[in-house]
Amino acid sequence: MLAEALYCPHCEDSPMYRHRALSRGRPYFYYRCFGRGSERRSCGNAVRVELVDAAVNEIMTGTFDVPVMRYEIVYGNEAEIEAELERIKFELSQLGKLGLTDEEEDAERARLRAERDRVASTEVVEDRADLVETDDTYLELWDRLGAPERGPWLAEHGFRVTASKERVTVSQGPASASVALSGPERMATVRDMKPVYRGKCGCGCGTDIYSTKYGQPRKFVNRAHAQAAYRRRLAAREGSG
Repeated sequence: MLAEALYCPHCEDSPMYRHRALSRGRPYFYYRCFGRGSERRSCGNAVRVELVDAAVNEIMTGTFDVPVMRYEIVYGNEAEIEAELERIKFELSQLGKLGLTDEEEDAERARLRAERDRVASTEVVEDRADLVETDDTYLELWDRLGAPERGPWLAEHGFRVTASKERVTVSQGPASASVALSGPERMATVRDMKPVYRGKCGCGCGTDIYSTKYGQPRKFVNRAHAQAAYRRRLAAREGSG
């Protein structure tokens, strides 16, 4: 669930990946620090996957039920000023083609120059990007995602998750929250009780025989079928004798 967003708190920028292990023949998974770079070395930090995932879900629910923020560009006046100066410059260059008298041309040139000076002295307001709220909250978006989508989504929205055996922390900019971890409960031994097909009854009646994976394999449905098979074998030997 946390691919691309989970890092080791003990090693600088060292990602943690899901790793599979076996206990009593049963698989389980944990996030493990793998180090970083071509000569990476793990510090050995490893935390059970279900503990980290549950902690992140708890933090997202308790801390990040807040509006999603996005940057919105607010344009200044720099482009407008440049366009006005280019217009005045062009009109000044065209005065000689308008057929004006000397007095009219001088007056128009003076007017355009005054306008140019006024525009050039205008205070420049640069473009800027403002953070604005959207209609969604981070928690709402989180709840809509499937587990494989959540890690990339966290990274895309500037979240960073760290995990150790003691605690899990989720941060985004100045916002941060942690959950203390307790050790996972010891894995109980669970036997597979699903019936396994063992074949047909040895007495020849054609009945299917099933038993559990860990049960003793049986050749007969019950004792009566076994005795019937024994009597047939005994009768066959006596007849051949």
